[in-house]
Amino acid sequence: LGIATGRSLARTLVADWIARLRHRTPRVLTDGTQVELSTGKAQDLVVRLEQGKVDLLCCYEHPALSVPLSPSRYRYMTLATDKLVPVSQMDTRGRPRFLLQEGGAPVPLITYTGGLAMERIVGDRLEATPYALTPFVRSDSLDAAHGAVAKGVGVAWLPWSMVAADCRRGALAELGGRSDEIAFEVRLYRPRARLTDLAEAAWDATANRKA
Repeated sequence: LGIATGRSLARTLVADWIARLRHRTPRVLTDGTQVELSTGKAQDLVVRLEQGKVDLLCCYEHPALSVPLSPSRYRYMTLATDKLVPVSQMDTRGRPRFLLQEGGAPVPLITYTGGLAMERIVGDRLEATPYALTPFVRSDSLDAAHGAVAKGVGVAWLPWSMVAADCRRGALAELGGRSDEIAFEVRLYRPRARLTDLAEAAWDATANRKA
């Protein structure tokens, strides 16, 4: 079963999905089956699906991103919905190290390098931001950005699924309000043409569990 996805998704949602296919009834990934996981930049992963080098593509979707796959040749299902939220480290007094305030002091921003899906999603939102943000760190992964925020380096927009536990235990603080959140989807794409029996079984099992 060939799956193309981003590095952060491979570590989180896709890893959980593979585990469900392996352990839950009906078991799709039985003894003797193999999963080949390919990670990389979004545009490269799309090409791998178009070239038939993988069966399925798991990726982020947002209006600023829009995966360029023809609906006549490919279809998808939504695996999850999430949101990007601005977060900061909490200081020793239990207060956010940085604040997002209109007209407030400049805040160091941890953002993403070109080619990363999140760079386009966050960049689209920041074009209209009312806050004084000073780019400080550009990261090529969500995990690296998360680590920089945890060290108090600056503020980053990160998936709520990644930072919710940190916020609940007081290590990080969610900043801003609902207008600062950026909703997005995680989608699973496949060709409309028939796939291998294993890939079809994985698709059907996933669709049935969502029904």
